[in-house]
Amino acid sequence: MGNLTAAVTLNATQTATLAITTPTGAGQIFSLGVTGTDANGDKFTAADYTTGTTAADAQKVMYIARDGDTAGDVAKGLAQAYAIYAAEQGLDMSTFNVTASGGNLSVSSTLTDATDTIAARVDTLTSPTEVTIGGGLEKLNDINVTTDAGADAALVSIEYMIQNAIDSAASFGSAQGRIETQTNFISSLTDSLKSGIGTLVDADMEEASARLQALQVQQQLGVQALSIANQAPQSLLSLFR
Repeated sequence: MGNLTAAVTLNATQTATLAITTPTGAGQIFSLGVTGTDANGDKFTAADYTTGTTAADAQKVMYIARDGDTAGDVAKGLAQAYAIYAAEQGLDMSTFNVTASGGNLSVSSTLTDATDTIAARVDTLTSPTEVTIGGGLEKLNDINVTTDAGADAALVSIEYMIQNAIDSAASFGSAQGRIETQTNFISSLTDSLKSGIGTLVDADMEEASARLQALQVQQQLGVQALSIANQAPQSLLSLFR
């Protein structure tokens, strides 16, 4: 059916946690499988809380990872997928419920005991390989409002997809804000660099001009010193005339 990554059984323990592994890339498929056991049928109908063991059964509650998804995204996606599945099947969420808690799935039940159990497992699937859409949007293909259960499931699906769209829009808005901040920073930095370069060029020109003038003055003083030195012997000879 797939590669098992986590499994728990609810019996006398009413809550448990399934650790989700971080996706290796876009298109990786995660599946939640459920198996119910009711010793005498007085608590719940075990078959209702059993998804099955075939490859097709593994796709009843699944999430397809998108690029950049974390374990938390997978946990959230599987919890949403189970809520949609429960609505389709008319299941009682108090009998078995799934919620996301960080990078984990929290499963709970109010009816399980030592003989009436519900087991849950998370697998990574190698099929269907043709499925590429992720983020829960694949549920668009499954919407069917011809029955009451289908309408209930469609409503749950649409509510989750709207929330996913809102979350994605918020992420885009946050990214846009960061890009605008970086753009403004780079623009200000560019202006500062241009101003600094202009100042450095102006300062170098002034310094070069001052040095040239100093060299010219030194040259003139040198010429004058040589002229005075050349005139000194003539002045001494004139004393003996």
